[in-house]
Amino acid sequence: MRLLALTVAAATLAIAYDIAADQATCAGKKHGHNAVAAIQQFCAKTDMVVPSDYASTGATHGGARAFITSKCNPPQWVPAYWCEAQFYNLCATSELGIAGTLRFGTDGCQYFSIAQ
Repeated sequence: MRLLALTVAAATLAIAYDIAADQATCAGKKHGHNAVAAIQQFCAKTDMVVPSDYASTGATHGGARAFITSKCNPPQWVPAYWCEAQFYNLCATSELGIAGTLRFGTDGCQYFSIAQ
C-alpha cells in the first residue's frame, strides 16, 4: 500500500511539473501572457461541461481567447485541472505561436482552441 501511495504521489508530481513547464513555455511566447490569463480565467469554472454556451464562448484576455467547442453526447465534465493542463500543452506545443486546436475527451469530441 505504501508503494502504491508513493507511485501515485510521484505520478502526480510529474504531471504537475509538466503543467508548470508547459505554462512557462506558453507564457514565454509572444502574447503568451495573454493566453495564460485567458486560460486561467476560463478554467476557473469548476462545473464546466461541454458542449455548453460557457465553453464555446470561452474567455478572452488581451486578444487571446481560450474556448472549447464540442460534439460530445452526452455532455462531458471538464475538470479545472485538466482544462488548464490541456490548454497549456496546446499553447506550449503550438507551431502557430499561441494559437491552435487539440482534441480531447471521449472519442476526441472536445476541441480545445486558443485564438489570437
